[in-house]
Amino acid sequence: MARPKNTKNKTAVKKHVFKDPTIEEIVEVEVEFNCPVRGKIKQKVKMKRLKKVKTDNRVFVGASDLFDSLDKEDDIAAFTSDPEE
Repeated sequence: MARPKNTKNKTAVKKHVFKDPTIEEIVEVEVEFNCPVRGKIKQKVKMKRLKKVKTDNRVFVGASDLFDSLDKEDDIAAFTSDPEE
């Protein structure tokens, strides 16, 4: 069946899926550098924009805090061996 007049072709816009899950998108960036032969050069380069890395914020507990929290009588008895055994 033919397409009716005054209508445009509909194309499905698909978002590109990368094989590497860390890549967010590919962006064109203009880079400048000095060439010893040609001098200052500007080029357009395709760069991969990566996704942000999630990090866990960990709290450091000092050794003095651990010793203060221990009950000395209960813990010492658990670690010492009886001479009869």
